[in-house]
Amino acid sequence: VWLPGKGLHGQFWMYYTQRRATLPNPNGVDWVHGSAIGIATSDDGLHWSYNGTCQGSLQDGNETKSLENPVQANATWWAPTVFWQRGNGISGGGQPGDSLHMFVTYVHGIFTNWTGDRTIEHFTSTDGLHWTHISSLPLASRRVIDPTVYKINDTWYLWYKNEAAGSRTFHASSKDLTTWHDDGDADIGRGHEAPFVWQWKGFYWDLQDNGRALDAWRSPTGLADWSFNTLLLEPKPAGTRTLDQGTGHHPWIVMQSPDATTPLTDDNAQLLLFYFTQKGRESWIQLAQITLDPTTNKLICDRNKYAPTA
Repeated sequence: VWLPGKGLHGQFWMYYTQRRATLPNPNGVDWVHGSAIGIATSDDGLHWSYNGTCQGSLQDGNETKSLENPVQANATWWAPTVFWQRGNGISGGGQPGDSLHMFVTYVHGIFTNWTGDRTIEHFTSTDGLHWTHISSLPLASRRVIDPTVYKINDTWYLWYKNEAAGSRTFHASSKDLTTWHDDGDADIGRGHEAPFVWQWKGFYWDLQDNGRALDAWRSPTGLADWSFNTLLLEPKPAGTRTLDQGTGHHPWIVMQSPDATTPLTDDNAQLLLFYFTQKGRESWIQLAQITLDPTTNKLICDRNKYAPTA
């Protein structure tokens, strides 16, 4: 997310699941739990510096669950989506008086297998670092993860993975980002992780991580009539950049105009796809470009387009 007031001329801040990849003697998947939400910052979107973790907490019954000390609090935080209230969910906003919103998965404990209650929690912030808990969303089950939010007309929509329903995409809606109504199954294909929805070239698009590739879907409204478009970031052909081998996971799109003074349009937008690859317990953030084939209307992601040739 772009934060205009940071650094000399504004900065990109990346929020991510800070897994415990170096945990000695892990037991099952406990190293994927007890995770904080890490922050990396960049002036140009290419060179990044670590900037600590999100600060804040929520009250779960009689217990305080800390964002910055999840192991001590017996809590796990996964897969945040962060955006400005005066934007559309992935871009815009950030002028004085605006506030940041974070919707993040809260796993109610630290587990050695894939179990435990999982809810989506809403936080707000004015500085991007310190967060205030607003509410726990009333969604279709208590096995929900990986939220993404986008505004369509005057309504905010949240898509998420419902593990209690075959890991399918469900969605919810809100007029004010505070009061939410669960709208059930979004009817977007098979089971998955990490849906990501945005608008471009006259359509709404959704990328979903099916574990072996990213499923790309397209809809005229963003709310119905989703049709399969293509697969992106399959294991083969592998990427040639450092550690960009295997499947690309958990997508996030940044749309940018050619320069700081040119308004963003469908015609001039460059679509940048952030994703991660995995080697053992280590995760590596990667960056590639998405384009549209004008003949087939299918998305294209050449992960080697900007790779060094020597």
